[in-house]
Amino acid sequence: MNMGHVAHPAKEAVDCVKEQMYDKSIVQFIENGLNNVIERKPVARADFGKLLRELLTKQLISREGFIKGFRTILEGAFDIIVDKPKLVENLAQILVPALEQDAQCLHAVKDMEYLVSEEITTRGRLAAAVLTELVKSKDKETAARLWHASGLTWESFGAKTSDNVEQLISSEEERMQNTGEQLSKERDKMEGQRQEEQRQQVRLEEESTLFEEERRKFEQEKRKLKDEAQRKCAEEKHLLEKERARKAKELEKQMEEDYLSDPKDAFGFDGASLDTTDVNT
Repeated sequence: MNMGHVAHPAKEAVDCVKEQMYDKSIVQFIENGLNNVIERKPVARADFGKLLRELLTKQLISREGFIKGFRTILEGAFDIIVDKPKLVENLAQILVPALEQDAQCLHAVKDMEYLVSEEITTRGRLAAAVLTELVKSKDKETAARLWHASGLTWESFGAKTSDNVEQLISSEEERMQNTGEQLSKERDKMEGQRQEEQRQQVRLEEESTLFEEERRKFEQEKRKLKDEAQRKCAEEKHLLEKERARKAKELEKQMEEDYLSDPKDAFGFDGASLDTTDVNT
Protein backbone atom coordinates (compact mmCIF):
# COMPACT_ATOMS: atom_id res chain seq x y z
CA MET A 1 0.00 0.00 0.00
CA ASN A 2 1.01 3.61 -0.42
CA MET A 3 3.02 4.71 2.62
CA GLY A 4 2.38 8.37 1.86
CA HIS A 5 -0.45 8.34 4.44
CA VAL A 6 1.78 7.01 7.21
CA ALA A 7 3.44 10.29 8.15
CA HIS A 8 0.05 12.04 8.43
CA PRO A 9 -2.50 9.86 10.27
CA ALA A 10 -6.04 10.73 9.29
CA LYS A 11 -9.39 9.09 8.76
CA GLU A 12 -8.47 8.35 5.13
CA ALA A 13 -5.31 6.53 6.23
CA VAL A 14 -7.22 4.43 8.77
CA ASP A 15 -9.90 3.61 6.20
CA CYS A 16 -7.22 2.66 3.69
CA VAL A 17 -5.63 0.29 6.19
CA LYS A 18 -9.03 -1.15 7.09
CA GLU A 19 -9.81 -1.90 3.46
CA GLN A 20 -6.47 -3.40 2.51
CA MET A 21 -5.16 -4.93 5.74
CA TYR A 22 -5.15 -8.63 6.41
CA ASP A 23 -3.20 -10.68 8.93
CA LYS A 24 -0.11 -11.32 6.83
CA SER A 25 0.16 -7.71 5.72
CA ILE A 26 0.09 -6.22 9.22
CA VAL A 27 3.73 -6.99 9.92
CA GLN A 28 4.80 -5.76 6.48
CA PHE A 29 2.79 -2.58 6.95
CA ILE A 30 4.47 -1.75 10.26
CA GLU A 31 7.93 -2.71 8.96
CA ASN A 32 7.50 -0.48 5.92
CA GLY A 33 6.27 2.35 8.11
CA LEU A 34 9.24 2.03 10.45
CA ASN A 35 11.70 2.03 7.57
CA ASN A 36 9.95 5.05 6.14
CA VAL A 37 10.06 7.26 9.24
CA ILE A 38 12.91 5.96 11.43
CA GLU A 39 15.42 8.50 10.06
CA ARG A 40 13.00 11.30 9.30
CA LYS A 41 12.05 14.20 11.56
CA PRO A 42 10.60 13.50 15.04
CA VAL A 43 7.20 14.76 13.92
CA ALA A 44 7.06 12.05 11.23
CA ARG A 45 7.83 9.35 13.82
CA ALA A 46 5.22 10.78 16.20
CA ASP A 47 2.61 10.85 13.42
CA PHE A 48 3.29 7.22 12.54
CA GLY A 49 2.93 6.34 16.23
CA LYS A 50 -0.43 8.13 16.33
CA LEU A 51 -1.59 6.18 13.29
CA LEU A 52 -0.62 2.93 15.00
CA ARG A 53 -2.55 4.05 18.09
CA GLU A 54 -5.66 4.64 15.95
CA LEU A 55 -5.29 1.20 14.41
CA LEU A 56 -4.85 -0.41 17.84
CA THR A 57 -7.84 1.49 19.24
CA LYS A 58 -10.05 0.39 16.34
CA GLN A 59 -8.65 -3.16 16.72
CA LEU A 60 -7.47 -3.16 13.13
CA ILE A 61 -4.17 -4.52 14.39
CA SER A 62 -3.64 -6.68 17.46
CA ARG A 63 -1.10 -6.20 20.22
CA GLU A 64 0.70 -9.33 19.01
CA GLY A 65 0.73 -8.05 15.43
CA PHE A 66 1.95 -4.70 16.69
CA ILE A 67 4.92 -6.30 18.44
CA LYS A 68 5.69 -8.57 15.48
CA GLY A 69 5.86 -5.50 13.25
CA PHE A 70 8.80 -4.27 15.32
CA ARG A 71 10.53 -7.68 15.40
CA THR A 72 12.72 -7.28 12.31
CA ILE A 73 14.13 -3.89 13.25
CA LEU A 74 14.65 -4.90 16.90
CA GLU A 75 16.33 -8.21 16.12
CA GLY A 76 18.62 -6.47 13.63
CA ALA A 77 19.28 -3.55 15.94
CA PHE A 78 22.88 -4.58 16.63
CA ASP A 79 23.76 -4.15 12.96
CA ILE A 80 21.42 -1.22 12.34
CA ILE A 81 22.66 0.81 15.30
CA VAL A 82 26.13 1.07 13.76
CA ASP A 83 24.72 3.39 11.10
CA LYS A 84 21.81 4.66 13.18
CA PRO A 85 23.11 5.24 16.73
CA LYS A 86 19.84 6.91 17.77
CA LEU A 87 17.79 3.87 16.74
CA VAL A 88 16.40 3.03 20.19
CA GLU A 89 15.56 6.66 20.97
CA ASN A 90 13.85 7.05 17.58
CA LEU A 91 11.80 3.90 18.21
CA ALA A 92 10.69 5.39 21.53
CA GLN A 93 9.41 8.46 19.64
CA ILE A 94 7.11 6.09 17.73
CA LEU A 95 6.09 3.92 20.68
CA VAL A 96 5.10 6.73 23.04
CA PRO A 97 2.42 8.27 20.76
CA ALA A 98 1.22 4.77 19.92
CA LEU A 99 0.91 3.52 23.51
CA GLU A 100 1.05 6.54 25.85
CA GLN A 101 -2.61 6.33 26.92
CA ASP A 102 -2.36 2.74 28.11
CA ALA A 103 -0.36 1.39 31.02
CA GLN A 104 -0.13 -1.85 29.05
CA CYS A 105 2.26 -0.02 26.71
CA LEU A 106 5.12 -0.83 29.04
CA HIS A 107 4.19 -4.51 28.92
CA ALA A 108 4.42 -4.28 25.14
CA VAL A 109 7.78 -2.57 25.53
CA LYS A 110 8.87 -5.37 27.87
CA ASP A 111 8.03 -7.95 25.21
CA MET A 112 9.89 -5.87 22.62
CA GLU A 113 12.89 -5.53 24.93
CA TYR A 114 13.61 -9.24 24.66
CA LEU A 115 13.83 -8.91 20.90
CA VAL A 116 16.72 -6.46 21.18
CA SER A 117 20.16 -8.00 20.88
CA GLU A 118 21.94 -8.15 24.23
CA GLU A 119 25.11 -7.09 22.43
CA ILE A 120 23.81 -3.54 22.17
CA THR A 121 23.64 -2.71 25.86
CA THR A 122 22.14 -3.92 29.11
CA ARG A 123 18.47 -4.81 29.24
CA GLY A 124 16.08 -1.97 29.86
CA ARG A 125 17.43 0.53 27.36
CA LEU A 126 14.26 0.56 25.27
CA ALA A 127 12.08 0.96 28.37
CA ALA A 128 14.32 3.76 29.61
CA ALA A 129 14.06 5.47 26.22
CA VAL A 130 10.25 5.17 26.32
CA LEU A 131 10.07 6.61 29.84
CA THR A 132 12.44 9.39 28.83
CA GLU A 133 10.25 10.20 25.83
CA LEU A 134 7.18 10.20 28.09
CA VAL A 135 8.84 12.77 30.34
CA LYS A 136 9.65 14.90 27.30
CA SER A 137 6.25 14.68 25.64
CA LYS A 138 4.13 14.70 28.81
CA ASP A 139 5.62 15.09 32.29
CA LYS A 140 7.28 12.99 34.96
CA GLU A 141 3.97 12.43 36.79
CA THR A 142 2.46 10.76 33.70
CA ALA A 143 5.53 8.62 33.24
CA ALA A 144 5.52 7.57 36.90
CA ARG A 145 1.77 6.89 36.84
CA LEU A 146 2.04 4.61 33.82
CA TRP A 147 5.01 2.85 35.35
CA HIS A 148 3.23 2.14 38.63
CA ALA A 149 0.01 1.16 36.82
CA SER A 150 1.95 -1.38 34.78
CA GLY A 151 3.16 -3.15 37.94
CA LEU A 152 6.58 -3.63 36.32
CA THR A 153 10.05 -3.30 37.84
CA TRP A 154 13.45 -3.07 36.21
CA GLU A 155 13.88 -6.75 36.94
CA SER A 156 10.87 -7.32 34.65
CA PHE A 157 13.09 -6.25 31.78
CA GLY A 158 15.90 -8.55 32.77
CA ALA A 159 17.95 -5.61 33.98
CA LYS A 160 20.65 -6.30 36.52
CA THR A 161 19.96 -3.12 38.46
CA SER A 162 17.22 -2.47 40.98
CA ASP A 163 17.17 1.28 40.37
CA ASN A 164 13.61 2.57 40.56
CA VAL A 165 11.88 4.49 37.84
CA GLU A 166 11.52 7.61 39.98
CA GLN A 167 15.30 7.89 40.02
CA LEU A 168 15.41 7.53 36.24
CA ILE A 169 12.66 10.10 35.76
CA SER A 170 14.24 12.54 38.22
CA SER A 171 17.59 12.10 36.50
CA GLU A 172 15.96 12.70 33.13
CA GLU A 173 14.14 15.76 34.46
CA GLU A 174 17.41 17.11 35.85
CA ARG A 175 19.14 16.35 32.56
CA MET A 176 16.39 18.13 30.64
CA GLN A 177 16.65 21.10 33.00
CA ASN A 178 20.40 21.23 32.50
CA THR A 179 19.86 20.85 28.79
CA GLY A 180 17.37 23.71 28.90
CA GLU A 181 19.87 25.89 30.74
CA GLN A 182 22.56 24.95 28.24
CA LEU A 183 20.20 25.70 25.37
CA SER A 184 19.38 29.04 26.98
CA LYS A 185 23.09 29.85 27.18
CA GLU A 186 23.56 28.76 23.60
CA ARG A 187 20.57 30.87 22.59
CA ASP A 188 22.02 33.90 24.40
CA LYS A 189 25.37 33.25 22.75
CA MET A 190 23.75 32.95 19.34
CA GLU A 191 21.75 36.12 20.00
CA GLY A 192 24.97 37.92 20.90
CA GLN A 193 26.59 36.63 17.73
CA ARG A 194 23.54 37.69 15.74
CA GLN A 195 23.68 41.20 17.19
CA GLU A 196 27.41 41.40 16.48
CA GLU A 197 26.77 40.26 12.92
CA GLN A 198 24.11 42.95 12.61
CA ARG A 199 26.58 45.57 13.89
CA GLN A 200 29.17 44.34 11.42
CA GLN A 201 26.56 44.45 8.68
CA VAL A 202 25.72 48.06 9.61
CA ARG A 203 29.42 48.95 9.56
CA LEU A 204 29.84 47.27 6.20
CA GLU A 205 26.84 49.14 4.83
CA GLU A 206 28.22 52.43 6.17
CA GLU A 207 31.64 51.70 4.68
CA SER A 208 29.97 50.73 1.43
CA THR A 209 28.02 53.99 1.45
CA LEU A 210 31.21 55.98 2.08
CA PHE A 211 33.02 54.09 -0.63
CA GLU A 212 30.16 54.74 -3.06
CA GLU A 213 30.22 58.43 -2.14
CA GLU A 214 33.98 58.59 -2.72
CA ARG A 215 33.58 56.76 -6.00
CA ARG A 216 30.87 59.18 -7.05
CA LYS A 217 33.10 62.16 -6.17
CA PHE A 218 35.97 60.59 -8.06
CA GLU A 219 33.78 60.09 -11.13
CA GLN A 220 32.58 63.68 -10.91
CA GLU A 221 36.15 64.95 -10.61
CA LYS A 222 37.22 62.76 -13.50
CA ARG A 223 34.40 64.08 -15.68
CA LYS A 224 35.27 67.62 -14.61
CA LEU A 225 38.94 67.16 -15.54
CA LYS A 226 37.96 65.56 -18.83
CA ASP A 227 35.58 68.40 -19.66
CA GLU A 228 38.24 70.95 -18.70
CA ALA A 229 40.84 69.22 -20.86
CA GLN A 230 38.42 69.10 -23.80
CA ARG A 231 37.59 72.78 -23.31
CA LYS A 232 41.26 73.79 -23.23
CA CYS A 233 42.00 71.64 -26.25
CA ALA A 234 39.14 73.29 -28.15
CA GLU A 235 40.34 76.75 -27.13
CA GLU A 236 43.92 76.00 -28.19
CA LYS A 237 42.68 74.60 -31.49
CA HIS A 238 40.58 77.69 -32.04
CA LEU A 239 43.55 79.95 -31.25
CA LEU A 240 45.77 77.98 -33.63
CA GLU A 241 43.18 78.24 -36.40
CA LYS A 242 42.80 81.93 -35.71
CA GLU A 243 46.57 82.46 -35.73
CA ARG A 244 46.92 80.46 -38.92
CA ALA A 245 44.23 82.54 -40.59
CA ARG A 246 45.87 85.76 -39.39
CA LYS A 247 49.25 84.78 -40.75
CA ALA A 248 47.74 83.70 -44.06
CA LYS A 249 45.96 87.02 -44.31
CA GLU A 250 49.13 88.94 -43.50
CA LEU A 251 51.03 86.96 -46.11
CA GLU A 252 48.37 87.65 -48.71
CA LYS A 253 48.39 91.34 -47.84
CA GLN A 254 52.16 91.47 -48.02
CA MET A 255 52.13 89.86 -51.43
CA GLU A 256 49.58 92.40 -52.70
CA GLU A 257 51.65 95.26 -51.39
CA ASP A 258 54.80 93.87 -52.99
CA TYR A 259 53.06 93.46 -56.32
CA LEU A 260 51.73 96.99 -56.32
CA SER A 261 55.06 98.48 -55.44
CA ASP A 262 57.11 96.48 -57.96
CA PRO A 263 55.43 93.83 -60.08
CA LYS A 264 58.77 92.40 -61.23
CA ASP A 265 60.01 91.91 -57.75
CA ALA A 266 56.63 90.56 -56.76
CA PHE A 267 57.09 87.61 -59.15
CA GLY A 268 60.80 87.30 -58.51
CA PHE A 269 62.19 87.83 -62.04
CA ASP A 270 63.35 90.64 -64.35
CA GLY A 271 61.23 91.12 -67.49
CA ALA A 272 64.25 92.43 -69.44
CA SER A 273 65.98 89.12 -69.12
CA LEU A 274 63.44 87.40 -71.35
CA ASP A 275 64.80 86.14 -74.70
CA THR A 276 62.70 88.11 -77.15
CA THR A 277 64.21 86.20 -80.05
CA ASP A 278 62.64 82.98 -78.86
CA VAL A 279 59.38 84.71 -78.24
CA ASN A 280 59.26 86.21 -81.72
CA THR A 281 60.12 82.91 -83.15
